[in-house]
Amino acid sequence: MRDLKNLDDAALAVLSIALNGYQEHEKTNTYVSRMFLDISELLVGSIQDLSIWGIRDLLAKENKRRARTVTVRVVSPTDFEGIGKLGKQELLVLRLIGQGQRSEDIVRLLSISYRTLANHKAHIAAKLGLGSARDILKFAIDNLMIL
Repeated sequence: MRDLKNLDDAALAVLSIALNGYQEHEKTNTYVSRMFLDISELLVGSIQDLSIWGIRDLLAKENKRRARTVTVRVVSPTDFEGIGKLGKQELLVLRLIGQGQRSEDIVRLLSISYRTLANHKAHIAAKLGLGSARDILKFAIDNLMIL
């Protein structure tokens, strides 16, 4: 059996679903249960010798291990310097964009016009060296923790 640490989060989710499907249909529909077992074996290798509950236990342990893992992203000095150039309102707009707020929401929350919001976005893009609204959104999401 392959080590579960080598599977990404999506593969672990698929494995969990496949094990559930296998156990749900094991006694009632052998064709369907076999398909779920095949999916499981594609992910972790042969499991004929292993207990499904043993695999579930390993899966639970791996999920706990991943939940304890901390991901650290190093902020580039240029990003940090660029953020320092932003005014208070621009920083607030960038933070709201990073939180997924739409333009209509930002205008309402800050009691500003759409034109003022467009100006803030243009200033943000210029100060951070970004080219488009999509670049602003990506930057805001990537740097939300330091905004």
